[in-house]
Amino acid sequence: MMAFEHEWNQRKRRKCVANNDLSNKKYKKKAESRELTLQDISSLSDEIHHLEEEIFKRDSLCADTYTLESLAMIETKLLNADLPSSSKENNTDGKEKEIDVINERLRSLEKLTGLIFIENSTEMLSKTEATMVLLRRMLGTCLRIPFAVEFEVKEEENVNSLLSSKDAECMEHRVVELTRLQVSVTDHLAEQELAQFLEKVQEDKSLQPFFFGLIQYAEGHSNRQRTFGHFKMKYPEIVHLTNTSTASQFMKLYNRNKPGLVFTIWWRLVIGESGHVTSDIQIHASAPMKHTDQRDKYSLLRSVPKQFHKVMPIIGIEQAIELVVGLVCG
Repeated sequence: MMAFEHEWNQRKRRKCVANNDLSNKKYKKKAESRELTLQDISSLSDEIHHLEEEIFKRDSLCADTYTLESLAMIETKLLNADLPSSSKENNTDGKEKEIDVINERLRSLEKLTGLIFIENSTEMLSKTEATMVLLRRMLGTCLRIPFAVEFEVKEEENVNSLLSSKDAECMEHRVVELTRLQVSVTDHLAEQELAQFLEKVQEDKSLQPFFFGLIQYAEGHSNRQRTFGHFKMKYPEIVHLTNTSTASQFMKLYNRNKPGLVFTIWWRLVIGESGHVTSDIQIHASAPMKHTDQRDKYSLLRSVPKQFHKVMPIIGIEQAIELVVGLVCG
């Protein structure tokens, strides 16, 4: 009887061991399968991210190319287009089609760039047999920044009088010259930041750099305004804007309930002669004299701006500001 029980127990132990081995194998297999699945997901995620970056770069390049080509085309059309009253009857259909093409381009530009033309008028200042001077005015907005453009165009016809009338008609062409250009924006902050750029554009009498620069500036201006407004709504007790307006270069971070450190973020938009815009973001730290004797506060005054500029290119402006807000709240 005892031998039978011993044998029975041995069988039970062997069965338990076998079951445990089977369970371990199944668990190991599941773990390996799970690991492979996670690796596949990670690989697919990286591939999708890579494809998204390629698509974004391609679309951005296409948009920039289209925008520049469209601006160049519109500038040419604006300089060369005749007054409606001066068009010949047999060219009316062609002119209307040309105008439709320009309007379609303008609508596309509105979607891509935020440019909206509210008024586009033409006035004849003078006309002779060979020369015509036109005055053109354009009013509009670019991402809510109002702008005005006024320029004079001088058109001269060149015909070689020694040719026959038929040949002369074929050789006839116009020389178009922009003789005066005046541009302006009516947003107070934009006026300050674009002052030198607008002077250069008027001096060079070049329309395309003006529109290209205005588009880039308006995007940066909108992004800065949106960022400041976001933090003001999220941290109303911490974020303080100049004149309680988001249309500002400055944003101060301090806690009235815990007086001490004050951080000032200075966000400027710098525009070059060609119209390219870059953001210049600085942060300054200060504290009342009674707090500067404390080593930890003094250390923060020196280290935070340095660390801010170090991490901002990596994590972005919003996350960098969040870190500073965390210091103020703490």
